[in-house]
Amino acid sequence: MFRTLSIEPIRIEERSKDEVRANILVFTVTCALIRFFPIILRKLS
Repeated sequence: MFRTLSIEPIRIEERSKDEVRANILVFTVTCALIRFFPIILRKLS
């Protein structure tokens, strides 16, 4: 475990950055849906 971590720290950092970006994207999308969902429902009804 420790040997592979010490050999390949850059790949792990890239993975964590991608995970953070994905989490931010999901968070922003969910916030936008929560904000615009009632407006869309009013327009449809």
